[in-house]
Amino acid sequence: DRCKQFSIAKCTIAKNLHTSSKPDRLVSNVTIADATNLVHLPNDCIDYILTDPPYGDAIQYSELSFIWNCWLKQVYEIANEIVINPEQSKDSETYSAMLEKFLTEASRVLKIDGLMTISFHSRDIALWCELAVSLYECGFELEDLFTSHGVGSPFTKNWASFSPKSDIYITIRNRRINNRKAKTSSGLDFIKSLGDFQDASLVSQQQLYDFLVLASVNESMKGIRLT
Repeated sequence: DRCKQFSIAKCTIAKNLHTSSKPDRLVSNVTIADATNLVHLPNDCIDYILTDPPYGDAIQYSELSFIWNCWLKQVYEIANEIVINPEQSKDSETYSAMLEKFLTEASRVLKIDGLMTISFHSRDIALWCELAVSLYECGFELEDLFTSHGVGSPFTKNWASFSPKSDIYITIRNRRINNRKAKTSSGLDFIKSLGDFQDASLVSQQQLYDFLVLASVNESMKGIRLT
């Protein structure tokens, strides 16, 4: 039944694409490229970026797609895959460095004051903080933090007990401020400053997680590296 509904939805979308009116000047280009080296794009050419980068070591996309690539007789280039994977000799520092290369390129092609929204999912709050610090050091400023709990009951979120149950979106503005470096501060002191959570029993673990992520990202985007 699920596959049937999915098929109906795809057919409906395809039909609407052919029948709906479209502006004559609307042109769509789909390009496969290395996000850390967008040489095909000039400076200041993008109005808005919506991205969903890999979440550290949460999902090993290249390994999970290996069988499909073999089937399609495609070679998947893993050298530039932004991921934490000991088998590829990529630790958290490598991951952060590669992610920062992408953010630097994003800042270059995104127009000044342009916006970028990042969808990120990680149970590791330290990764959230590193992402926020990288955004700060790449010259972005926080515009908005948004949490969505979605509709329905997605299979993957229920099947994987370790998976975050909400979607958190970071929207930043491209100020292109150069040579910013975050200052180190105690993460424990920051947690203490949030309160003693005396009413923690009144909220779910997910609500508590969302609160800590949003607070940590907000603090890190001020140029504070929590350790």
